[in-house]
Amino acid sequence: MGRSSLRAGCSVSSSGPTTCRRSWQSLTGALCSFGHRCSNSRGWRTPTTCSSTHSTILNPSSEPCLAWLDKQLPRSVILVSYGTVSNYDEAQLEELGNGLYNSGKPFIWVVRSNEEHKLSDELRDKCKERGLIVSWCPQLEVLAHKATGCFFTHCGWNSTLEAIVNGVPMVAIPHWADQPTISKYMESMWGLGVRVRKDEKGLVTRDEVERCIKDVMDGDSKDKYRKSATMWMQKAKAAMQNGGSSDKNITEFAAKYSSGQKNIVA
Repeated sequence: MGRSSLRAGCSVSSSGPTTCRRSWQSLTGALCSFGHRCSNSRGWRTPTTCSSTHSTILNPSSEPCLAWLDKQLPRSVILVSYGTVSNYDEAQLEELGNGLYNSGKPFIWVVRSNEEHKLSDELRDKCKERGLIVSWCPQLEVLAHKATGCFFTHCGWNSTLEAIVNGVPMVAIPHWADQPTISKYMESMWGLGVRVRKDEKGLVTRDEVERCIKDVMDGDSKDKYRKSATMWMQKAKAAMQNGGSSDKNITEFAAKYSSGQKNIVA
């Protein structure tokens, strides 16, 4: 199955967003048993994708990222995105940016507009030689692109599932809440990549960033990570097909809701 099947198992409407509702029991079961919050919800929702050709503040254009990706080699690009809440200081951004540059890989680095002022001019100029710094990107489309070979992520639940459904190995830089737990499972249980380690000052150094990227994309374990990513992608697709676990759970939820049963958490 190709990684380009971005919307496999999703309901698509020409007038509304693409929505994937997922409950992959083979994946989520371990987290639930570990103590991860698991309500009576029968599915998960991913963020809306903005695919309109008309760029607005609420619906930015995806063309710059995708056009740049089209020029890159298969599985060569790192997507770097760590959520909409997490903030880094200048020192950590400096280490992260230099680690990306030193990896020798092309990259798309999502730096929110309210964080851009923290990047030094020297770092910006250096990154332009090898990467693309943007304030937003169409994450699902970028992850589905054949040029994307690694996702440097905070391991939020939605982002993790978006990487899995597209078969992309990960480097995790978790922050809080469920992210450390998810990143541990991503690395130790699911075999999808590695977690960064902080130094004694609580900083993720440029050497550590470079080490993790090279491990996932070039190291001896590269094929293992890709094989695991492909396996979980196939499991995810199967779950969303007719008769799959997600399909059954959504059908069951709809039946309970339509029958008027109470205490249903959406």
